[in-house]
Amino acid sequence: MPQGRHRTESLTSPRRIRAVEKQRQALELRMGGSTITQIAKVLGYANHSGAEAAIRVALQKTLEPTAHEFRALALERLSKVLNVFWLPMIKGDEKAADKVLRAIAAIRQLLGLDAPVKVDVSLQHTLVDLPIIALEAERRGVPSQN
Repeated sequence: MPQGRHRTESLTSPRRIRAVEKQRQALELRMGGSTITQIAKVLGYANHSGAEAAIRVALQKTLEPTAHEFRALALERLSKVLNVFWLPMIKGDEKAADKVLRAIAAIRQLLGLDAPVKVDVSLQHTLVDLPIIALEAERRGVPSQN
């Protein structure tokens, strides 16, 4: 096999099946009130971090499909609202326009389209420092680029 390439293990390999079962057991024990340390001991993890990771993975596997299904159902329902009220809105119905705008807002929120934009503030520091850099260059006798 070429260097840098690894054969991926089958999703149905005995090792993976045991790992998934252990994750399921860890989650059940946690829901039953067991501490992370107890779970690690019962399931044979070397320390608490293995048990924590197993619970986290089990939760992700459990919640992800449910969240995806909910999102799909909500989008389907909001699309129906748009279908019903779009034509009346086009014809000038103000109540229908309000319902359409609310449905669009809900869709945008559901899809995360209005999430805050990350701003790189390091550029602001660069802009503030430019006059200082220019003064220092002038002091050292470096010719200006003008």
